[in-house]
Amino acid sequence: MPATIGDDIDNIVVEQYRGALPLTFRFAYWWAKYAPRAKGWLPRRIGRTFGPAMSCSVRTRAGAYLAVDPVNLDFYCLVKLRNGIWEEDVLDACLKVILPGDIFYDIGANAGILTVDVAQTFGKQVTVHAFEPQPTLARSLAISILLNGFQNVQLHQALLGDRVYETDFFIADHGIHSSLIAREAGATPLNCRMETLDALVASGPLPLPTVIKIDVEGAELQVLRGAWQTPCPRVVTQ
Repeated sequence: MPATIGDDIDNIVVEQYRGALPLTFRFAYWWAKYAPRAKGWLPRRIGRTFGPAMSCSVRTRAGAYLAVDPVNLDFYCLVKLRNGIWEEDVLDACLKVILPGDIFYDIGANAGILTVDVAQTFGKQVTVHAFEPQPTLARSLAISILLNGFQNVQLHQALLGDRVYETDFFIADHGIHSSLIAREAGATPLNCRMETLDALVASGPLPLPTVIKIDVEGAELQVLRGAWQTPCPRVVTQ
């Protein structure tokens, strides 16, 4: 079954995450915006060095709070630079096919920007299930759900694929590009239990989806093979 997020989420100080951005983030953002080189590398190093003291969020296009995962600080700097947007075409495609009353699966939720914008846009009219295996990104998404007070969003720290077994998931230096295949030298293997969507739905807790978005860095076919018994009328892949 999917892993659970730490109990410390319940002790998050919401006002701290909604407050002014700390100096460390502002410097990383300035560097990403104006520096001629290392626009991603240096913000990542800043986040991973000073991360434990960084409790903040950026706003998305829909106006939702997106809690910052310091391990991937460069991503959040780019989101802020782009006025709360990341892969706008994917978000717009999802918003076009989602209807009130739908059950939306965000598979490969990553930092959760799509999850929170869909939830923010539709409110209680749509139920969202987000799936993300990376521990730090899953934790930051759990905080984002708390910050926005979403009651219709459930997070599953799970790696989805075509069978149920133990495998390595490779964490890239640029965390949003992590995948089942190491794409760079030095990628860190994370032992995960792969689940199939069919098995999770059959076990009972998950409702049948009406819309699925899949963005899993090249493993989309594996996810679909593990979901062939799960009917879904609308699928968006990256």
